Amino acid sequence: MKNIELSPDSIKYDIECDCMSVRIMDGKYEFSMEVGDVVLDFGKDLIDGNIIPLSLEIVDASVIFKCQKNSLSEKSLKNMSVQLKISKEQISIFIQLTTLFRNEKMQKTVNISDMNRLNIPDIDLAIV
Repeated sequence: MKNIELSPDSIKYDIECDCMSVRIMDGKYEFSMEVGDVVLDFGKDLIDGNIIPLSLEIVDASVIFKCQKNSLSEKSLKNMSVQLKISKEQISIFIQLTTLFRNEKMQKTVNISDMNRLNIPDIDLAIV
């Protein structure tokens, strides 16, 4: 499993559209794939040309995490980690976040999976 560390500015939340976006790494955009309520953007590594995940967007984030919209703001969000596993058959995304709501820490998790319909090569990432 490869580990990727997120910078503080790589996580954005838009309260109006209730969408959370996470920039994972840089590369040349190639295509997107929906996995449940998550949209994964893929690209090519600029050095070796392998398919890599560039970003993910969580649509209806407050609904998915079952929390208030304001608890997902950059000010309230304290920690986030994502595990992305892609095999020949399946794509699995496990997201865990820690947020503040009324000065209380809350941990929220979501596990989403779908078939690998686009034959994306195997990927195993921990994004923290």
